[in-house]
Amino acid sequence: MMIENLKNRTELSQNKKYEKASSKMQDLIAALNKKEISDEIIRVINEDIKTLNLFVGTDKQLIKLTKKTISKILKLVDTKLKLVAKHHYRNVGMIIGMFFGPIVTLPFDGFGYNGLGLVFGMFFGIAIGTNLDKKAAKEGKQLDVEHVGY
Repeated sequence: MMIENLKNRTELSQNKKYEKASSKMQDLIAALNKKEISDEIIRVINEDIKTLNLFVGTDKQLIKLTKKTISKILKLVDTKLKLVAKHHYRNVGMIIGMFFGPIVTLPFDGFGYNGLGLVFGMFFGIAIGTNLDKKAAKEGKQLDVEHVGY
């Protein structure tokens, strides 16, 4: 069973934001079609794509729905299949490092250490996340798409 393609909306071909979002969706569909995915998960993904294809509303609403659908599908394949987008762990590691870095420097006096903790936390988070991304790629658990949260 294959994942359905996104409907081509020629009336929105001039809208750069929609083009970007739909291009990311098409890339995600192509990357998922290369992987072995159970029919149950494909059905769920196809329902989301059908919702997008049948959507009637403003351009802005369609763009928002497309972005939400991309995030929803990525979350689904992450939880069910442990498939992640490129740089997923790096981005998560950076956010965690930004949170814990300043906390580690709280015992030191002065606000300058908090900024330093932020930088070191980001550095270590990115380093650990990059290693996890390499591991996921090595195991074939990484999709050939890059997702930047919307």
